[in-house]
Amino acid sequence: MRNAMTRPSAWRRWNPAIVHLVGPRKPWSAAAQKDAAQVAARFGAAAIDRETVAAWTAEAEAGSRTLYLLDVRTAEEFAAGTWPAARHAPGGQLVQATDEYLATRGARIVLVDGEAVRAPMTAAWLRQHLLMCILAPMYCVAGLSKLR
Repeated sequence: MRNAMTRPSAWRRWNPAIVHLVGPRKPWSAAAQKDAAQVAARFGAAAIDRETVAAWTAEAEAGSRTLYLLDVRTAEEFAAGTWPAARHAPGGQLVQATDEYLATRGARIVLVDGEAVRAPMTAAWLRQHLLMCILAPMYCVAGLSKLR
């Protein structure tokens, strides 16, 4: 029986050609959006609309309830424009460093992206792997171009 030290490492099997793709990222397909919505719903991350986000932002600014509005897209996409008051929190980083982004128990957590794929999937990952820590309701909103 092989022990953990002798197993082939994922890093040794890693192929940089897969990671370093040339050219702009392609838009997500409708099938990917549908699948992401189903996964998020299965783990309790509801989809919400822009009016709800606007109302919750006003409540948070008035001090009635904490709102974490997190944009899970790339730094370049975030810099190009996002929802007002959103904080950049790349999806994978958010999952691995939740304590750096979320600090208030019972706060609303809203994840945003442009195509309704990364926010729902990030929400599902947070719910699956950190369910005991994420005691707050979690929501997803997409279509940043429609939010401005």
